[in-house]
Amino acid sequence: MEINKPDIVSPEKNKDERFEDFLLAEYNNIASAHFNAKTQISNFFRYYLLLIALPLPVIGAFKVFGSDKYASNLGGLSLDFVHYGGVLSFCLFAVGFLVMVYIINLNVSSILYARTVNGIRHYYYELYAENLSEIQVLSDSIDRPRLSGRHSMYWICATFSIIDGFYCYLWLKLIFNCPPGALTIFMLSLFLHLFCCYIVFKNAEIRIDKSRSK
Repeated sequence: MEINKPDIVSPEKNKDERFEDFLLAEYNNIASAHFNAKTQISNFFRYYLLLIALPLPVIGAFKVFGSDKYASNLGGLSLDFVHYGGVLSFCLFAVGFLVMVYIINLNVSSILYARTVNGIRHYYYELYAENLSEIQVLSDSIDRPRLSGRHSMYWICATFSIIDGFYCYLWLKLIFNCPPGALTIFMLSLFLHLFCCYIVFKNAEIRIDKSRSK
């Protein structure tokens, strides 16, 4: 990402002009950072979908090449498949949860970037725009977008909870052979993911309030 450097040391410019140069450079840099964060969110989600597709050929390989010398009581599956499949399922559950947390934090950063851009936009609107209602389309509020609004990550977290819930159920089934019901696992997974999303957003709001009170 190219960084725009403001001309704030030019002796030909007064203090206000140098400050406006700084704001313009900051606007461009933060706007680029915002779109870069959105791109990273999309990329990480694609990588995650690719990752969860990997067990399919692995399962096929175990079914074809797995040793049938020792069979478990899970439908005649080999113990190799049970052990490695259980470990793989748990790893995918853990990785999925951690990837979700990282994506949530990227989304929080993206929202903070957007609010910074809005604040700079508000400065220039107030300074130069006489008929603001005729030209304003984008928001100039530093409280928008909301962390927990309709554009939040809750729907994505719900998607992660379904996928991770499946692998959690598979892990318990293969390793312990006595998991709770599938619906119970999915409900617990949904609660865990949404609660984590809520905690991250709540901590972000607390940090924002503290920074404004300084």
